[in-house]
Amino acid sequence: MNSQKQAPIATLISRARFFSRLLYSKALNKPFPLVVTFSLTPQCNFDCAYCYGDYKNRKREKNPITTEQALAAIEELARMGMSFLQLSGGEPLLREDIDRIVDKANALGITLGISTNGSLVEKKIETVKKIKTICISWDGNKPSNDSNRGSGTFETIMKAIKAAKKAGVNVHTYTTVNRNNLAALDGILEFAKRFHIYTEFGFFVQRSLKSDADYQNLDISVDEYREAVKKLIAYKKRGYPILFSETVMRKILDWPDYTRKVILSKNPPEFEYIKCFGGRHMIFIDCDGKVYPCIQFIGKFDGWDFRETGMRKAVRHSLDHGCKACYLMCVNDLNLMFSLTPSVLRNYFKITVDEGLKSKKFDPAEFDAYVAEYLSPRGVSPMSIEGCP
Repeated sequence: MNSQKQAPIATLISRARFFSRLLYSKALNKPFPLVVTFSLTPQCNFDCAYCYGDYKNRKREKNPITTEQALAAIEELARMGMSFLQLSGGEPLLREDIDRIVDKANALGITLGISTNGSLVEKKIETVKKIKTICISWDGNKPSNDSNRGSGTFETIMKAIKAAKKAGVNVHTYTTVNRNNLAALDGILEFAKRFHIYTEFGFFVQRSLKSDADYQNLDISVDEYREAVKKLIAYKKRGYPILFSETVMRKILDWPDYTRKVILSKNPPEFEYIKCFGGRHMIFIDCDGKVYPCIQFIGKFDGWDFRETGMRKAVRHSLDHGCKACYLMCVNDLNLMFSLTPSVLRNYFKITVDEGLKSKKFDPAEFDAYVAEYLSPRGVSPMSIEGCP
């Protein structure tokens, strides 16, 4: 049986494994690191204005994670219950051993994704073909994107999307919404619908290794933030391929004070919030080996280096973070899934069927024409959001 025929079966098996482990964890009241994001390297050939981990200034990591350490970490996490692994960086495809890391995860039956800037997708397409889902960072039309991610990066990203789609890989895009690309959201969503690409959107929450002042020219106002989320809800209701559930977006709209980005307290917040499973069902491993409850705590939590303490101790330590809630969309959609929220489970079941079981044709010539016509500097006319909640 060829790999294309095997893919739907593998998708169903991986989802069944994920939920069986989640239910088992709940039955035993025992933490399982089901979802792991692993930053393999600080090195990156882009210089994005809003880099969450300030990797440009950390690119010469004094004690980089070796191939043997990365492989051993993945094997240990698999024994601990890991079901989904997202490789990230920096730029993970810059690692010369990326094939060995990908092969190890696949051999262990781990559902594998990768976050990339797209620069090496064409060159390393044989590696990319072995990854279930590739998430390419993209900030809209050429002016919007290049103002955030560097001159010429728009063309690079478009080539990466085209190459991955031609190879039959599931493609997502991730957009960090900010002052430079707020007006480009409509174009991103129209593009996504046309070429069957699920979109992910992030808004600034914690600054990680940077301060608020580093982002002052990119921030949007609270009102603009709310309107952007309302727009995403409107598109989601109309069937556009937004990865995150309508449920999480509506709950984020109810966050009472956007100046309080994270609730760090011994007591629960005095409003309805989404329970945090950071450290319990999801962890983030940075390129220095430190294990965090989630990506927001780089440099703000005393993460332990798994190479010094062992993975199990480092993961257990990440539970002691004191964070009760935040309004980061991607984290909270996972939190709702871990809570077995029916509407969120239905959303991901639909996406699983849509991406894993349905065949979608990709026409490279149509893609090139669409990029030239609709993603030019003039962009796409915004959709009316009249009647949005």
